[in-house]
Amino acid sequence: LKKNFNYILGPGDKILIDHGPDLLELKSISEISLEGTINLPRLNEIYVSGLTLEELRDLLNKKYAEYLLQPNVKVSIVSFRKVNAYILGEVNSPGLYYLDTLSTKDELDVINDQNNVDRLNFYPRLFDALKKAGGVTLYSDLSNIEITRVNPISEGGGYIRTNVNFMDALLNGNSSLNLRILSDDVIKVKRNENINLEQVNQAMRTNLNKKFINVFVSGR
Repeated sequence: LKKNFNYILGPGDKILIDHGPDLLELKSISEISLEGTINLPRLNEIYVSGLTLEELRDLLNKKYAEYLLQPNVKVSIVSFRKVNAYILGEVNSPGLYYLDTLSTKDELDVINDQNNVDRLNFYPRLFDALKKAGGVTLYSDLSNIEITRVNPISEGGGYIRTNVNFMDALLNGNSSLNLRILSDDVIKVKRNENINLEQVNQAMRTNLNKKFINVFVSGR
């Protein structure tokens, strides 16, 4: 997956629309509704879910051209919606999970500091997703984690897929492999035929798994 993958907007995202210092009356923060729309001055309701920031900017420039001479809209994200990801395979609790995002700056401050918006947010990453699903099992193959992601419409649509050697991240601190997780990602941890104790120990040392496990003993 590309490191500079374009974020796809969806319900719950809050976005800042800015027309520059001469058109402050059109500057606003809008949250995308469950129907995938936002309400903007002069344009009223407009459907934006599924677009990237660049696609939305182009769309708004086109629509505002009916009212303004050479509009130059700037679009940025104030706060991200919760990320829903499917975590499957060799994790302790596979299923659909919602991963928190966090904005650390007040919205009013963001309006005056939009160049720093992207640095004011916390993005869930692969480590966070695996931990949320209870960590890995004895048979997890952390050297072969498959991630499937929605591809932006402007880049062909459909889905793209990659395989990640996450053991390299845990053993060698290769942070580039701790990929950012986006909504609708599907994360699948492949299975080893044999127990890999090295992976289990490393998962416990890095706080990916609990340091203690429950064991049920029955019989005599």
